[in-house]
Amino acid sequence: MRSSGNITIAHFLSSLIALFFIGAGVVVLYFFPIPWLMPLLLLLILLTMFVVVLTFRKTKRKMDALSLATRSLSMKLTSLANGDREVSFYTKNPSEFNEIAQAAELLQYELDKNEKERVRWSQDITHDLRTPITAMKIQLEGMRDGVLSTTEDRYRLLFKEINELEIMLSDFSLLNRIETPDLVLQKEWLSSEEIIKTLYERFNILADKQGINLIARWDKFYFKADSSLFIRAASNLIQNALTYSSSGAEVHLSFRLYDNMIQLTVENPGTIPEEELPLLFQRLYRGESSRTTSGSGLGLTIAKSIAQLHQGDIQAMNSNRGTTLFIMTINMVIN
Repeated sequence: MRSSGNITIAHFLSSLIALFFIGAGVVVLYFFPIPWLMPLLLLLILLTMFVVVLTFRKTKRKMDALSLATRSLSMKLTSLANGDREVSFYTKNPSEFNEIAQAAELLQYELDKNEKERVRWSQDITHDLRTPITAMKIQLEGMRDGVLSTTEDRYRLLFKEINELEIMLSDFSLLNRIETPDLVLQKEWLSSEEIIKTLYERFNILADKQGINLIARWDKFYFKADSSLFIRAASNLIQNALTYSSSGAEVHLSFRLYDNMIQLTVENPGTIPEEELPLLFQRLYRGESSRTTSGSGLGLTIAKSIAQLHQGDIQAMNSNRGTTLFIMTINMVIN
């Protein structure tokens, strides 16, 4: 560290100066044995030695303080590594230790937050998986005992529950994959026109069935991205817009190029309460308006994670036209 290095250098220089004066005094006394000069040189040597002793004591105190601070910080970091999340890293030691302590405080905060999110994530997964499984179990038991009739509608309902469970497990698997640190994007050059046509063809039939007019506009350009992941993120945004749009509504899809950034915007009628906007991309979050809708609750989380993998992001906002906008922005060229 700089402080300990400075102390060592100061000690070395003071010792070197002392040796110089002592050596010079011995040489002068040997070659010039002047009686009145001898006491003066001896006094100078004694003063030099006194300064060296004081410097050494001061250096030793500082080195002892640094050693104590190092041991204390080491013990605290060991406690943090062993799972303690209430370690106090406050210190009055030199600035280098303060920087390390601040970094350790930040690390402790992030570890604590991630661990709590992991626990909540596990609890939410358990709850969301238990619900469809319990529903299917009750129906199957009722059919076995003759309480429920084995009608076509009953089988259709069971198939729906199985399908939703399959979608949920697929989303869990995908989110886990894209949040893996060593994931490598399969980047390739893509045509904005081909992407927008793929998305339009995928959702236009569904939109027609719901009586929704899907309108697409785009600029012509090429960009580099992971094709399957990018289409998945865009599809999640469009699916979300169609889910919360009623018959007769218009859903607008635009794909634009701005400098070195591309922007995909999905707009649908209706607004979201302002207090819910920051929560939309949390895992398994469902606002009041979505309590009765199907789905895993991970669609927007997956879309945002994919955008961030492409050095971008997704924002949700209400417009002054009474609509909701989901805007995905990513780098046109990613490294």
